[in-house]
Amino acid sequence: MVSDNMLAHPESWGFLINGFPREVKQAMEFERIVGRAPSVVIVFDCSMETMLRRVLHWGQVEHRADDSELAIHQRLDTHYTLCEPVLTFYQRNNLLRNIPAEEAPENIFAKCCSVIESLQ
Repeated sequence: MVSDNMLAHPESWGFLINGFPREVKQAMEFERIVGRAPSVVIVFDCSMETMLRRVLHWGQVEHRADDSELAIHQRLDTHYTLCEPVLTFYQRNNLLRNIPAEEAPENIFAKCCSVIESLQ
């Protein structure tokens, strides 16, 4: 689905794909189908406490009943377990860019823009 949408827009300067891939096998399959590696992979670095606070807030805003503190901890533990090999894969290929994400959203966004602009 991702590759179909990307390949349907060859004139596009690029694409931002959130939360993918989650496994090294998916990363390798993505590169095979699309025909190249991503230009950059951005990972946001913040503490577990910050993520927990943010997800709890989003759960209140979106009225998600499944965003309890215990459920969030379990999801984050699963996320880290699955994603660590993917991050290592991209770091070995010099594609990983870590952005400190403890600050206000507008500051984090500005850092993302800087990373993306550096690709031009």
